Amino acid sequence: MAAVPQIEGLTTQDFLDYARRSPPLLKYLPEEKDWVHMDKHWLCDVLYTLDPEGVQRMVNGAREVRKEKLEESRNLGVFMRPEFFEALNACMTFSSK
Repeated sequence: MAAVPQIEGLTTQDFLDYARRSPPLLKYLPEEKDWVHMDKHWLCDVLYTLDPEGVQRMVNGAREVRKEKLEESRNLGVFMRPEFFEALNACMTFSSK
């Protein structure tokens, strides 16, 4: 992974917890007692090499949560009339720009 965003849900501890939930990943990491000063970039590279889909889901999920929080805090939500919403959902193709 070239770079992991510095956002909530993507800390070194979050990645270590992810690895802890998947025992096959643990055999590629140092012993747990040595996790105190784990380098995040190295850890992400190892985990992404072993489980790219899982790590990408984790990153995408954290980014989505961050986006929702920002939209809510900045009042960026766009409200539309229900009939317009239904028409948009019924469209097969539309531009999001």
